[in-house]
Amino acid sequence: MRFLVFLVVVFPVLLLSQEGRARSAWMMEKQLVNAPNGYKKLCANRQEVCQNPPDATAVAGLQSNGFQQLLKFNQKMNLRISYNSDERLYGQRDHWQVATESGDCEDIALAKRVALVDAGWPPGALWLAIGVIPGGQAHVVLVLRSDHGDLVFDNRTDDLLLWHETNLRFLARQVPGDPRFWRRLVSPL
Repeated sequence: MRFLVFLVVVFPVLLLSQEGRARSAWMMEKQLVNAPNGYKKLCANRQEVCQNPPDATAVAGLQSNGFQQLLKFNQKMNLRISYNSDERLYGQRDHWQVATESGDCEDIALAKRVALVDAGWPPGALWLAIGVIPGGQAHVVLVLRSDHGDLVFDNRTDDLLLWHETNLRFLARQVPGDPRFWRRLVSPL
């Protein structure tokens, strides 16, 4: 009888919880956390890269061909910028820089953000997010808050995926207008 009560009362709640999380179009935020040290150093040296309006709550509207344009953009940037570790490029474990020809994940994400802002996409809808890939390594991606959901630009794939379709366990994202803090995220994984 106890097992039947568990199935009738608890099990549907678990299914609803998992469905709700998997179907959420936008990342779910929690409390403020300190920004990564490399990001803070970048912002101290290159303020223009980190500037966002403090009230940035922009949601980018994707026109009929907007998704295809963004997909081609991501493919082009992934081809143009080769992956290289900070150790190899800068002799440091963690160095955040806008990539031009080569860089690691955060450098490539920053380059994509700068290029999209320069192309007219709203800066308040573009932010960096950090997560963990299978195997436990930290990984940074660019996220576009769109009217279709939070789209992830990842240097590991040419596809554009909604945040909950990736294999990242998301940890935190940028806070618009304040380079000192990011927001902890509720991850679907």
